[in-house]
Amino acid sequence: MIKMPATVKDWIILGLRLFFAGTLIYASIDKILNPIDFAQTIFNYQIIGVRLSRWVAIWLPYLELILGLFLLAGIWLKSSARLNLSLMLIFLVAVGQAYFRGLKISCGCFAVDGPEKIGIGDIFSNIALLLASIVLVLLLEYNPKKST
Repeated sequence: MIKMPATVKDWIILGLRLFFAGTLIYASIDKILNPIDFAQTIFNYQIIGVRLSRWVAIWLPYLELILGLFLLAGIWLKSSARLNLSLMLIFLVAVGQAYFRGLKISCGCFAVDGPEKIGIGDIFSNIALLLASIVLVLLLEYNPKKST
């Protein structure tokens, strides 16, 4: 159960937790339902090969789902926030390298077969997500009453 926040800092933490929980859970759904298409989307980034793309397509959506549920429930909150930060950094690097290499591919962020191609807006969105996740980690690190 979510406790009622006592301070502004607690409200910010709760807001960021709920935001990332909703984002991760929502992002995982289409990927879980379409693992073959998601594997192709991952392969299109030209970072890893076909075989590894298939493995990532299987476990990444479930990692997003479980992480989202942990953030929602407040389970292992500091560790969940750190893992979220790691994922946001990985996503920024993946999208950034695809954009700067001129790859004309779909992001695959929320829908595996989205018609949109990666653009500068995706870079800025990922930077904003990374910064928000840094804020969440820092607030939790300097909030001794929250659990690890």
